[in-house]
Amino acid sequence: ELRIPQRSEALTLQLQRAAGDLSLNVGSAALGFTARFTQADAASTAMLQATLTNAATTVGSVDLSLQPTAPTYATYAVEGSGSLDIADLNALLGELQQAPLPLPLQSAALEWDLAGTVANEIRGAVRAEAAQSFVLGIARGSTLTLPAGFAEGMGELALDFSDRSELTITTGTLAPGPFISAGRVPLHVVGSSGEQVLSADAVLTLAECQAGASLRCNINFDGSAGLSPYTVAGKIDIAISRAASAAFEYQVRTQGLALGGLETALPPFDIDARIVHAGDALAFSTPLLLRDAPADAGLALDGTYDLAARRAELRAIVPLLEFTEAQPLSAWFSDWQYPFDLLSGSIAAQLDLQWQAAASLEAAAVLTARLSSDINEVGGFYAEIFFRGASAQLQGDIDTASQLPLDTPPLALTVAGIDVGLPMENLKLDLQFDSAAQQVHIASFSTELLDGTVTGSDISYDLNAERNEVVVYFSGLQIERMLDLIEYKGVAATGAISGAVPLTITPNGVEVAEGTLSADAPGGSIRYLAAAATGATGNPGVDMMNQALGNYQFESLTSSIEYTPEGELLLGMKLQGHNPDFQNGQRINLNLNLSDDVPALLESLRAARQIEDFLAEKYQ
Repeated sequence: ELRIPQRSEALTLQLQRAAGDLSLNVGSAALGFTARFTQADAASTAMLQATLTNAATTVGSVDLSLQPTAPTYATYAVEGSGSLDIADLNALLGELQQAPLPLPLQSAALEWDLAGTVANEIRGAVRAEAAQSFVLGIARGSTLTLPAGFAEGMGELALDFSDRSELTITTGTLAPGPFISAGRVPLHVVGSSGEQVLSADAVLTLAECQAGASLRCNINFDGSAGLSPYTVAGKIDIAISRAASAAFEYQVRTQGLALGGLETALPPFDIDARIVHAGDALAFSTPLLLRDAPADAGLALDGTYDLAARRAELRAIVPLLEFTEAQPLSAWFSDWQYPFDLLSGSIAAQLDLQWQAAASLEAAAVLTARLSSDINEVGGFYAEIFFRGASAQLQGDIDTASQLPLDTPPLALTVAGIDVGLPMENLKLDLQFDSAAQQVHIASFSTELLDGTVTGSDISYDLNAERNEVVVYFSGLQIERMLDLIEYKGVAATGAISGAVPLTITPNGVEVAEGTLSADAPGGSIRYLAAAATGATGNPGVDMMNQALGNYQFESLTSSIEYTPEGELLLGMKLQGHNPDFQNGQRINLNLNLSDDVPALLESLRAARQIEDFLAEKYQ
């Protein structure tokens, strides 16, 4: 009888020894421990069986056999199985007023088995020529729980073995300590980090995982993981090693990588990264391989991350990317939801980015960057606007904390063609984004429209102003080209017009008040072709107007221009001229008031054109 001060009931103790057989039984009404070791002689199999129970609950068990090899006995054939419940074990230790096991586990319920060979470290120290190994299996349904705080900022982490796991553990004189030479571990993980939920559902494949000074391990991740709201999925190969400087080095390769939870879509990509972790600093370098891009197009990324300061610096170099109608920009993205696309030309760029994590939950992260880009002959569309031959050398600084996040030196942009319904050619734009002044300044712009020109200069758009005033000048616009464009068959006209349009940009739209236009000398002509086909209508006034406009030659044409935010254009036109075929060429002065829905007109003009035809024009 054995009495323990921490327990009220006594324990019975039985120890029996016979040739090749040793057994031990310790127990009471609640506690029980049985162990038996048998081995007839040095050449026979050694058997070990042990079970620990508490209140009829099995805390742990071991069933192990070792078969020595003859004649050197340098190795053992090993087979075994067992179970362990850390929570029940620690509860028992608590009853005995003992500290729990010093393991970083809150709970563990494991069913395990093993089979293989191990080195006899005593007798095989000289004779063993190769490392030995055994396979440790963990049954499906086994669980581990790590307590909150086991790593900085981490909450409780629960691991469920969603399928049978196997680890091949190698030992022996030629092995630098036992290590995992191979393994397959299906896992389901749920936990937290700060306010975020941590989860994983994946299969880990391990190879050459060795602890100690020469730390190394190869891990393959196949599945998904997330730290809300972000997720990552795919196959990820990680090679871990520790250098003599105590820095950790990681080689990370991905296949079929998919990122979720991002505010913007990213093109499908994979990485082949080298990451070095020393102290609080992470340094990384990788190509970003775009899976849907033609050939081997990819981005080169390198940067650093300060774990303590939570600050990252990144450089991204975009090689020359070429776009075609068969391989547009949108084809590189798995979920393209934007109202624009690039279908021709090329782009190269470099981005130097700095990111600082938010100091609190109420604050926002700070993102700044420097961008330089070479845009060459790019064509595509934005909403219903077509463009082609866009070229520019872009440079600028980006600060997401600013109302105008882009700041640039003076920039020059040229566009071979842009079609908003009215096709414009040879657009030239000199502009600058001024973040400090919260302004976009256009030093000058010009474009060819209807065989004439549209120009403007010294234009500033203030983001803080309710109204921004802009004056646009047009010169030599051909009336005949306009009629050809809208394919209006009832009227033929010649002549050119020039004028000025004062635009006011407001939150409600664009307004025009007191705009003017006038005909260029020497005037032009208007021929109402439908008049001859119609003949007499029986209305003297209408018949006279039809005859007058049958061949009207004007020397003077002036008009006022008004435009409302709703899109209504109002023209008050005054014409002076004559018809040489009517009333002996008597002078005729006309006052005309015209109105039109400009958005509807432009939409109808755009509907008659296709992006493919528009882009093809640059080759004609």
